[in-house]
Amino acid sequence: MATKKRPTPEDAVKAREILLSGLGRGAELPELAAELELLHPRNNTFPGEALLEVAASALEWCGASQ
Repeated sequence: MATKKRPTPEDAVKAREILLSGLGRGAELPELAAELELLHPRNNTFPGEALLEVAASALEWCGASQ
């Protein structure tokens, strides 16, 4: 993704897929970080915001509150 300036919606789908499939297979954090690094454009917070959306959805699903 180094040649792209902005992440696409497809990149966000890919980031969620990497995270969830990695967690499902029991991947260690360094392995997940290495896979996600390929989607991380320089000077951009992506894929962090996509992963925050996954976390927020999980908290909402389980009924967590402040």
